[in-house]
Amino acid sequence: MSKPQMWGNRNIEEEARADQQNRRRAASSSGARPRTASSRGYSSHNTSSRGDASRSSRTSHTTRATRSTRSTRSTRSSRSSRSLRDQYSQRGGEYADNVFANPVMRANDGARYSSSRANERSYQQTSRRAGQQAGQQTSHRATRPTRANRSHRLQPGDPGYKKKSRVGLFFKIFGIVIAVLAGIGIAAFAYLYATTDVPEPESFALAQKTTVYYADGKTPIGNLSAQNRTIIACDTLPKYVGNAVVASENQTFWSDSGIDLKGIARALVNNVTKGTRQGGSTITQQYAERYYLGQTDTYLGKLHEAILALKITQSQSKSQILCNYLNTIYLGRGTYGIEAAARSYFNKPAKDLTIEESALIAGIIPSPGYWAPDVNPQIAQKRYNRTIELMYKNKFITAAELEHAKKNFPQVAEHQVSNDYEGTKGYLLQQVKNELVQRKAFSEDEISTGGYSIVTTIDQKAQDALVKVGQTRFAGEPDSYKQTAISVNPKTGAIIAIYGGDDFLKHQYNNATQAVFQPGSTMKPFTLLTGIQKGVSLKTVYNGNSFRHFDGLNGTVSNAEQINWGNINLWQALANSVNTPFVQLDEEVTPQAAAANMKKAGFPSIDENNPLNTLGINATTALQMARAHSTLAAGGIRPDVHIVASVRTASNEELYHANTQGTRVFSRHDSLLVLRAMQNVTRLTAGAEPAALLRSGREIASKTGTANDMTAFSYVASMPSNTTVFAVWNEDDKGNPVALPVMLGGYAYSNYPAHLYAQFANAYLTSLPVEKWENVKDTGKVGGPSGTWGLGNGQASDALATASYDAPVVKKKDSSQDTPAPQDSQNGENQTQEPDQSDSGQSSDSSQENKPDGQGSSSGSHDTTTPDSQGNDSNTPEKNPSTDTSQPTTPGDGTGAGAGNAESAEN
Repeated sequence: MSKPQMWGNRNIEEEARADQQNRRRAASSSGARPRTASSRGYSSHNTSSRGDASRSSRTSHTTRATRSTRSTRSTRSSRSSRSLRDQYSQRGGEYADNVFANPVMRANDGARYSSSRANERSYQQTSRRAGQQAGQQTSHRATRPTRANRSHRLQPGDPGYKKKSRVGLFFKIFGIVIAVLAGIGIAAFAYLYATTDVPEPESFALAQKTTVYYADGKTPIGNLSAQNRTIIACDTLPKYVGNAVVASENQTFWSDSGIDLKGIARALVNNVTKGTRQGGSTITQQYAERYYLGQTDTYLGKLHEAILALKITQSQSKSQILCNYLNTIYLGRGTYGIEAAARSYFNKPAKDLTIEESALIAGIIPSPGYWAPDVNPQIAQKRYNRTIELMYKNKFITAAELEHAKKNFPQVAEHQVSNDYEGTKGYLLQQVKNELVQRKAFSEDEISTGGYSIVTTIDQKAQDALVKVGQTRFAGEPDSYKQTAISVNPKTGAIIAIYGGDDFLKHQYNNATQAVFQPGSTMKPFTLLTGIQKGVSLKTVYNGNSFRHFDGLNGTVSNAEQINWGNINLWQALANSVNTPFVQLDEEVTPQAAAANMKKAGFPSIDENNPLNTLGINATTALQMARAHSTLAAGGIRPDVHIVASVRTASNEELYHANTQGTRVFSRHDSLLVLRAMQNVTRLTAGAEPAALLRSGREIASKTGTANDMTAFSYVASMPSNTTVFAVWNEDDKGNPVALPVMLGGYAYSNYPAHLYAQFANAYLTSLPVEKWENVKDTGKVGGPSGTWGLGNGQASDALATASYDAPVVKKKDSSQDTPAPQDSQNGENQTQEPDQSDSGQSSDSSQENKPDGQGSSSGSHDTTTPDSQGNDSNTPEKNPSTDTSQPTTPGDGTGAGAGNAESAEN
């Protein structure tokens, strides 16, 4: 056996063994299995010299696996040995065997080794014992050393061992994740950039206030707008206006690519660490958001915004981007865009802004609602100073201009909070919007943001006159009394004036277009029209007494004040608004036919099976009544009643024009014959004031109406170019109808709205040209098509049939008589001195009549005998026009015209 190699005076092998024992003791103390040389696949000692090792390597006991892996093991052991050699060389030696790996390392070659048979047998025995202890049966081949466990690995305690850092591992993993995410982000950005196109601008960004004008197209009524914005061309602005915004919001605007990567990164970090919602957006990005995308709050939305900003920068000039931004940005006080802001803060257009004023507006852009000088003057001053300094820094202003700006902080105008819907104009604006939306011409959003010019049909003079009359209240009038009025041109359907209430902000229910009431006898002309269509002559005589029975109706029907009018023709029946002849006529033409004509004229809801539809039992609006009577005034052409004449864009392109042609629903002859009969109402029974209007030679066809339950009075009057409706009604605090008193402001029943009409006519209608309808003849047959209508037997009367259209001679009431008798307006003679009891077949003694309550209620019921819903006591005796002194006289001056006194209490 060769002598162990020595290093100086020390035995290297002994030192190695000692070191190995130290490692075993350390492993045992830590609870780990000792790592022996044998467990690593090598002998625990080296008893072979260089020669012995050479001979052992050539013996027959060397296995096939040993020979096949000799080179690999030699290489690995060589590396390990070199490491130890280097360590020991520091002690003065040159080379020694590496006993840890148990190959014999020679000084002359240092690379080759061989394992002895004993070493291999020792390893096998050790491996078997370890396998048996673990309950495993390990075969000879399965326990042979492998490449993995034969290679030396430094263990804790080994010279040169370094513990791996977990912090370093974390940063490696984090770096890999960031790299992957970055790659994905770049790919996504590239894809989005390639697939993103610059879209059409957002309608919100282009939104401008829509202005509504009177019929002259010049005088504004008000605005319909979601935003107060006026878009302007920026070439009219001084350069410092835009540069003030650039200095305050994005100093690199004129040179950047449209996005600010540093700003985005800074905002992202702040959002993540502080929970804020910063955007880091340039002017171009803000413009992209407001002009094209709308508000974006998500990170994906911000990415889209950034990509779009890059695209916009490539396709639009910086000046164009800045101009659109100036027209888009919100600047406080409800203003959008520089033009609206300039007018609100400084009462001037944007082109006249000074450097100081421009800097003040630009400085408050991030939070105009809180930084405005009239809200927070301290912050406004700071923002102003910052902006002018940045303007100077970026050479947008000179040093002299900077010094001047420092000394002249601009003073803003007082914020004027205005509401275009305040007062009566709100009803006009709302009606304009409703009409365009209901006709599907525009959406409400389009109207509010389109910046249109809407010209209405409202005549300012007529509107002012109608509102003034509508707001008139007589002394002591309760607040529960409601009034409305509407005036229409029947030739075109144009609404020239409308009174829907006193203040839209307080009462947003339009009394002219939404509130309903019973129209009363204003429906009788359409029953008369139906009779004319069927071929009846207006000379046909009917029984005009009260308490009459009709087929299909329970109880009886009476006239206003239960007056017995005797035998009268249809001319007289309409002039005096006598109920019973018209209920009979409605039955003769059939309620269905009468209702059909009422619907054709413009009333949407009519009871088709009730002959009382002629008495106006179905609720309606003032607008519907005006449309229906305009149909008669237009000679049978139903007009398309409207308030909007036209709609144009800011560039004066017409988008909408109202239909003014109308639709023919009745013949002209039949319509004009009804109008001729209605003129007798104006001449004889509507009161002295409407009658006086005829003195100018005008023709006015009118009709009074009283609700069956006395809850409403109305009056409609038509001329060839105008139809106007006035109505008044009463309601409780819950909106339920309540009966009105007989007298209103000294006028009885429907003569009160007739009085209001006369005031409006004198204020406006008398300024219109005098027009007349052509005269038409009554070509019908007396007694109707069968000869049995009315009283039959060919009974006819020419009363009022040939009346002159000149103003009647108004005679003073004869004080010697309690009540004037009905007279023919043509000759002033009494037509009916005493009701003909033989014709009516009824006694004037009311004690002989059974008169239950309730006939003629607002619901249209007819299961009672005497309609007391007109304000009459059901037990009131039957009244005779020749003997009753309680009937009302013509209001006002106490004069009467013909049979006018009866109409003042008509149904």
